[in-house]
Amino acid sequence: MTRTRRAWRLGWGFRVAVFLLWLPMQLLTKRDWRGIEHLETDPGGIIVAPNHTSWFDPLVVAHMLWSVDRPPRFLAKESVFRVPIMGPIITSAGQVRVYRETAEAAD
Repeated sequence: MTRTRRAWRLGWGFRVAVFLLWLPMQLLTKRDWRGIEHLETDPGGIIVAPNHTSWFDPLVVAHMLWSVDRPPRFLAKESVFRVPIMGPIITSAGQVRVYRETAEAAD
């Protein structure tokens, strides 16, 4: 399935995020990704577990994964989903809520 056809199946949040962020990420990132060739050839699902220290880091990881036609799904603390504008976008894009330090954290 082509990226364009897949994008329409991913929810409006993915389309909005790609529309808003693709060009800035092209201009602002160096894209010197090492080992990306392994992501391009593996047909199955993958888990990418990067360490990140800023709000910008997940955008770089998402940009890298999108470049090899692997739509990213992130685990994000529940409070991020309550941020105006961003919350509905990431919810529609299928990101996963994590309820830290609660009984639901184990689910």
